Amino acid sequence: MLYVPSDVRIRLGRWGVGDAVLIERLTTRQRWTANRAVAAVLLTFSGGRTRGQGAESAAEVLATKQDHVQWQIGRLTEIGLLRTAAPIPGPLAEQWREHGWIAAYDHHLATWDFPLVDYTAGGRQVDRTRMEGYRADAPDPGPLAHGYCAELPTAFDLSDAVGIELSAPLTAVLHNTEASASLDAGTLRALLAQTFCFTETQPEWKIRRTSPSGGARYPAEGYVITQGVDDMSDGVWHVDAARCRLVRVPGSVSAAWTKANLEGLHLAPFVPQAFVIVTAVFARNMYRYREPRTFRTVFMDVGHLLGTLEMVASGLGVRSFIHHAINESEVEGMLKISPLREGVIAGAAIAGRP
Repeated sequence: MLYVPSDVRIRLGRWGVGDAVLIERLTTRQRWTANRAVAAVLLTFSGGRTRGQGAESAAEVLATKQDHVQWQIGRLTEIGLLRTAAPIPGPLAEQWREHGWIAAYDHHLATWDFPLVDYTAGGRQVDRTRMEGYRADAPDPGPLAHGYCAELPTAFDLSDAVGIELSAPLTAVLHNTEASASLDAGTLRALLAQTFCFTETQPEWKIRRTSPSGGARYPAEGYVITQGVDDMSDGVWHVDAARCRLVRVPGSVSAAWTKANLEGLHLAPFVPQAFVIVTAVFARNMYRYREPRTFRTVFMDVGHLLGTLEMVASGLGVRSFIHHAINESEVEGMLKISPLREGVIAGAAIAGRP
C-alpha cells in the first residue's frame, strides 16, 4: 500500500486557470511546483491504495497510459510524497480541526522543531551568542527608530503623563468598579503614555514598557485618531514610544471614513471620541525569531499591549472597546506605511465615562 503523508498539502488555484500546483511537506519544509497531472496522481493515494490500483485509477482520470503514471508514482515515492507507512496524524490534529484552526495547525506543524533553548541549562548564553551572531551579520533594526515619524515635530510631550496615578486602584479595575472621567487631552495623553511609552531605553537590550514583549523586541506601534476629544484638535497622531511624545501625522480623516474603515470599533456600546490603532513592525521580531516564529509573536505582543490599554483606560475612568475588524489596507494607506514592513493588527475605541 502507498499513502500520502499527513503533513503533505496540495495548494490548488482555481481549476482550469493555469497548470501550476504547489505541493508542500510541512515537517520537512519542502515545496515542489508540479502540474495538475502530478497532483491528480498524488490525490489518488490520499486514502491509501496499492501501486497497481492507484496507477489504474489515475490513468483513467487523466486519460493516459499506466506506464506514464507508474513513472510519476515512482518519482513521488523517491522524494517522500508517497510512502508505504500509513499516515499518523500529528499531535492534537483532530482537536484543532474541530475548532476550525486548520491554517494555525499547519503553521505549528511546520515550526514545532524551531531550535528553542532551555534557559535552565545554559540557554541564556546560547541565546546571547545567537544574537551576537545575528548582529555580526546585519544591524539590529530595534524598536527605538520608526521611519518617517521620527522626523516629525513634537505635538505633545507624554513624559509627564507616564507617572500619572490612575483614578481607580488596580483592584477596582479588576472588579469593574471604575472611576468616571471625560476624555480630554490630558486623560488621553496618560492613556497613551502608560500603554505605549518605553519606561527604560538604556542599554538598548534592556528596553522596558508597561507590557511584556518576547525578547524585548517591542514590534507594536500606536496611532490614535481623535474625533471629539476635549481640548485636543481632531486629527491623526503617532505615539513615538522611544521619545515618549505624540506627533501629528500629516493628513486627516472624516467621521464617515472612520465609520467605513474602522467598522469593528464602531460596534462599541458608546460613541467613540478616539480610535487607537495598533500596528506591528515585522522586522523587529523577524530579526530575533526569524521566519517561523515571527507571525505568532507579533499577535502576542499586541494582545498584551491592548490588555494593558484596557486596564489603564478603566483606571483613568474612561471606556475602551477592542476589536480587530479594521480595513487594514485603507488604514495603512492613510498612515502611509507599507504592509510588508508594518501592518495594522487591531485597535480600540475610546470615550469618556459620564
